[in-house]
Amino acid sequence: MKIKNVSITTDSPKIYREFLSELKKRNVKLSEKGEVNITVNNVRTKEDFLKALGKIIALSRGKEEFNELLI
Repeated sequence: MKIKNVSITTDSPKIYREFLSELKKRNVKLSEKGEVNITVNNVRTKEDFLKALGKIIALSRGKEEFNELLI
């Protein structure tokens, strides 16, 4: 089941703005009262950001995590 909108809580306005930009590119809608509320804290590196972004995208598609293909 695909989720229509997501709300994000973070301790950094800069990180929130980055998430907003990336999620708009991927057609994930954000709102204050989303179906799923995600709290993102302690994002220090680009890897932390990408990991949290992947989690948000997976949840917005109704999945717990991304399916991986290892070659």
